Amino acid sequence: MAKLVAKIETKGAKKSASELEQFSDSAKKADKSTDKLGKTLKKAPKVLAALATAAAANLPSVGVTWGFRDRHELQTAGAAHIIDQPAQLLDLL
Repeated sequence: MAKLVAKIETKGAKKSASELEQFSDSAKKADKSTDKLGKTLKKAPKVLAALATAAAANLPSVGVTWGFRDRHELQTAGAAHIIDQPAQLLDLL
């Protein structure tokens, strides 16, 4: 009986170690994703500043709705043009 209990405990420990390793891998991936998102969010205010600067200098600018800013924010920042799809850029050239 003791051998059977030891065998079950060993299998359980191996399974637990495997699950812990998978969890650790998932946590590392989540950390990398969070780092990327943080870096992208730090850049986001620069986009609005660039649009406002272009508007103040009477330069054409294009805001895109597939980024972190919605149409209203892009309009408020002074985007001269706002597009919803990359192909629409060709119409502005």
